[in-house]
Amino acid sequence: MFNPFKKKPFEIDDFAKLVITEAKKAGIAESLEYDPKHFVLLQGDQRTYLGNLFNDYSQADAEHKKRILGNALALLRERKQDISLEEAQSKVVAAVREQALFSFTTLWWELEGGGKTEPKVASEPISAWFARCLVLDFPEYVSMVSPENLKTWGTSFYQLYEVGLARLRDSTIPKFERQPGFYIGGWHDDYDNSRILIPEIFGPLHLDGDPVVSLPNRNLLLVTGSENHDGIKAMLKQAEEIVRTKSRPMNPAPLILKDGEVADFYVKENSPIFHDVERAKKISALIYYQQQTENLIKLYQQKGKDFLVGSYTLNQREMGGYESYCVWSKTIPTLLPETDLIAFFDPTKPESQRKLGLAKWDDVMRIAGGLLLDTQMFPARFYVSKFPTDEQLAAVIQEQRL
Repeated sequence: MFNPFKKKPFEIDDFAKLVITEAKKAGIAESLEYDPKHFVLLQGDQRTYLGNLFNDYSQADAEHKKRILGNALALLRERKQDISLEEAQSKVVAAVREQALFSFTTLWWELEGGGKTEPKVASEPISAWFARCLVLDFPEYVSMVSPENLKTWGTSFYQLYEVGLARLRDSTIPKFERQPGFYIGGWHDDYDNSRILIPEIFGPLHLDGDPVVSLPNRNLLLVTGSENHDGIKAMLKQAEEIVRTKSRPMNPAPLILKDGEVADFYVKENSPIFHDVERAKKISALIYYQQQTENLIKLYQQKGKDFLVGSYTLNQREMGGYESYCVWSKTIPTLLPETDLIAFFDPTKPESQRKLGLAKWDDVMRIAGGLLLDTQMFPARFYVSKFPTDEQLAAVIQEQRL
């Protein structure tokens, strides 16, 4: 984020000042205030969060910086609400985004005092973590298409999606850079990851098997063949490094394109790449649950709700592989993340007896599923306020200690 060769690093406060200066020049923000505690620009009831924009701006080249600054200004500008279907069809582009992006935006909106009025996004899941959606690409900014937009225009998601997919396809030529074992897309135009929706672009590549793709960043698409085990290992290692070090990370979980359709990539447990694929998927879940946990804790503190937001914990097994677990405590109402295992804990017992043991998530749902209330959050959270009976615990617990 910081350039060690600069005498003074460019910080988020500098970015806020730059946005305010440019907004005033453009005559779109006469009463603009900056809240440095929350990295938010305030304009009446409107709030514009600068964190993600700043991260993008800090790592962008000069040309891309202009577009990011334009996006920031567009968020402050009163956007045109009466756009026609004809104009929408001339601007729409099919895109791939994280499903968590939509739920986190709503959560952040509520956290920052916006209530529950943040408009939803018209989308359709294509994998555990990703969805296809529609954006309107204006010269200065992009905006998501909502179900309300579709209703106003009298069209369906699928009808407009075909128009947006055609525009994405028309703007795309195969453009890949070869790496040891895999390829990286070389478009760098905010739609790199979205090109997974165009399977024919992988045709010219010399892949061993079906295309296996990782989307660690909106501006990056990594691909190799499903039978190229060394290539998959190298690709996932690079994807994880990108997620750790680049701005606006998504996740390294691999996807496969088979018969023109996108799906999560799975391999058998005896595959030489099983642990690599499993690690990428578990790290993806860890990333999203950590973000969700942080915001939920802030929100419930704000609202004075007295229950625990359970952590998603990831461990590596002694024999290799990874497993996740959460803790279900007897006396504390908790929002549990969905994990491989549940650790049961009873703080009313003597200290040496408080850890009751571990149980598989599926076994718990089968025996005591009535105690877990699905909150319909993404990623999934289950509210528990009661504890399993001794008989239920005896039926599900597999191990006696963590």
